[in-house]
Parts: sequence; structure tokens; C-alpha cells
Amino acid sequence: MIEIIPPKKSLGQNFLIDNNISRKIIEELNIQENDIVLEIGPGTGALTTLLLERNIELTLVELDHRAVSLLKEKFANKSFNIIQNDIRKVDLNEIANGKKLKVIGNIPYYISADILFLLLENYQIIDTIIIMVQKEVAKRVISNPDSKEYGILSVATDLVMKSKIAFDVSPNCFFPKPKVISSILKLDKKESLIQDINFNEIMKLVKSAFSQRRKTLRNSLKSYLTNYNEIILNSFNKEYNQILDKRAEDLSASDYVQIFKYLNQIK
Repeated sequence: MIEIIPPKKSLGQNFLIDNNISRKIIEELNIQENDIVLEIGPGTGALTTLLLERNIELTLVELDHRAVSLLKEKFANKSFNIIQNDIRKVDLNEIANGKKLKVIGNIPYYISADILFLLLENYQIIDTIIIMVQKEVAKRVISNPDSKEYGILSVATDLVMKSKIAFDVSPNCFFPKPKVISSILKLDKKESLIQDINFNEIMKLVKSAFSQRRKTLRNSLKSYLTNYNEIILNSFNKEYNQILDKRAEDLSASDYVQIFKYLNQIK
């Protein structure tokens, strides 16, 4: 029997009710014994039930107090930690406690980009991310330069993670049924392109480039480049003259790393 609490539209709640899909999602996480697992937005526990069958250290982060009460009662004899809070306000380092996290969740679509950026920002403590998002968002994450979906989220992901869409999920697998198709997005750690660069600092460059995505970088980066002295800028303009005539969507994550390193004289 699937336990349901009345979904709140304000929280973007669509509860997963298909057990077969739940199992497929868990399989994608590739859980090993004693893994540290973070589940975001467990809701009524569709994924939690299966996670608790494994010998892992499990932390749940859930904003809805009704779901928190339900989960505590439902799994009263199980060992797990639950935090009642907005995931965007939670310190992931405290959950990881010096180890690598595996992250899983069926997250509210209206804050999916916020959550993805939070996880990417914390890439150094994350091993794998299996997260359910709207298919359109998943396509943005995995897209390549020169495609219409390619943007800030695409670059941010490629800087630190390998990405793919594992599979799609029909609206029929939820209550209530969303009006969109969902996708299971899988992100795995890779050798970071920014080992000696702060993620948030390079993202300032990327966001500036895409702030006027129809304009060339020569125009869209004007405001960003005022942070650098004249000597660096003159040298940069000569070295990157051809790239500056391109648009933000034409550049790969590696290109942005190269530009950032040049401007900041990082080898």
C-alpha cells in the first residue's frame, strides 16, 4: 500500500508511486556497502523504502513537516538521519563528514536548477548524483555547444561531472500526474576541468557570457572584463581576438577554463 499525503502545489510535490521505476532509479545509484547517501525530497518514502534495505548511512532532507512526520513513523525501526529544511540551506559537508556522497532525489521542478547548481558547487564531496528532473532541464544539462539547449547549466555540469539521461519517466508514475515528462539524470564524478579554480568564480565568467547570449563575447563580457587591469586586457584582446567574435553558446567548458586561466594568469 502506497501512503500519500495531500500534495502541496506550492512545494511542487508529485509523489512517485510506481515501485518498478523506484527500483530502476535506485539501481542507477550503484550503491555499495557503507556508502554515505543523501536523499533530497523523500516525500512519502518511495525511494527511501528501498534505500533502507541497503547497509548504508542515509540522510534525508525534506522541507514538508507532514512528510517528515510520516517518514519518522513509517521507518521508526530503521536507522537514518532526517533533516527538516530546504536543501538549499543545508551544509552538505556536514552530511558527508569527510567522505564522498551519493545523492538521489525526486526534486521539485521549480527549483531543480538551484539544486543542481548547489550539487555542482559541492562536486568535490560528491561521487554520483541520480536526480529526477523535467526532461527539458535534463536536455539542457547534457547538451553540447552550438545547440539550442546549451547554456549555463550545460557548462557548469561539464566543468566537473559526466552527465547522461538514464531513462525517462511517464507522468503516469506520479500522484498527481505532472504535465511534463520527467527524466532520470545521472551525473558521475570525473577529473575536474577546474582543479585549481574556484567553481563559483569561473561561473561568474560563464554567467556573464550568457547574459546576452545573442551578442558576441566582445559585447557580453564587457562588464565582467572591467575587473581586470589594462595590461591584462590588452594582452587578452590580442590573444583571444577570434574567440571574442563568437557567442557564448559556441564555447565549450574547456574554452571557458582557458579564458579564465588566461585572465587570472593561472597555469
